[in-house]
Amino acid sequence: MTIHLKTYSYYSKDSIRFYGITQDPETHKYMMVLEYAENENLREYLRINFNEINWKQKLENLWELSLKLNIFGVLPYIAPEVLSGEEYTKAADVYSYGIIAYEIVTGFPPYPDIPHDKDLAMKICNGLRPKIPFHTPKLITRTIMRCWDARVTHGPTSKELHDEVYKYYYAEEFSANQESINTTITTTTIPLNYQTHPQAIYTSRLLNYSNLPKPKNEENFERELEELTQSMSDLCPSNSDLIDFF
Repeated sequence: MTIHLKTYSYYSKDSIRFYGITQDPETHKYMMVLEYAENENLREYLRINFNEINWKQKLENLWELSLKLNIFGVLPYIAPEVLSGEEYTKAADVYSYGIIAYEIVTGFPPYPDIPHDKDLAMKICNGLRPKIPFHTPKLITRTIMRCWDARVTHGPTSKELHDEVYKYYYAEEFSANQESINTTITTTTIPLNYQTHPQAIYTSRLLNYSNLPKPKNEENFERELEELTQSMSDLCPSNSDLIDFF
């Protein structure tokens, strides 16, 4: 309830409005009274509308999300250091942001075809991450991978995420580079009829896994991230080319 009250702004409705609480007279369980979400949840919205969402809209959604990292997730969304027993920090929120960004960009939930069990938690700690499609802009791929870095101190802060996505949104080079990609994707509809494993659980539940390894990146992760970083100068404009709205 506190999170809802802190994140909702009457003038900027980027989050669901919280009206109050009520109590079931029979079970005595409390329920939150929230604004009706006409487009349902994120996954259902992406399933129905994904092929009509352009890159600018995706970037706008990612920018708005970066303003309010209070994210709580189920197993695929939880940072590996938290799974392995370390204290929950803002860096863990950034990892979760990266997973949600992946879902917004691709339309697919993380790990839909395998059980969400201790074996998956073990693989995440050992560097497993969702596969980012090749047609995803390198700028966005780099941002997502930075969020997923097992080296916690290498990850971006929420402010850096906000500034990066803002910069991409207003970059003329970004728009030009994606024009041909958008045309290709629009003419070739991407099907989102993925099969969900019966043990792929996307609801909150108690996770009590012990003896998980210390988080690390997969073998080629850091090399790929470095290559993306080196190519940034060719794809990203200087700050002087951007419009300042602040």
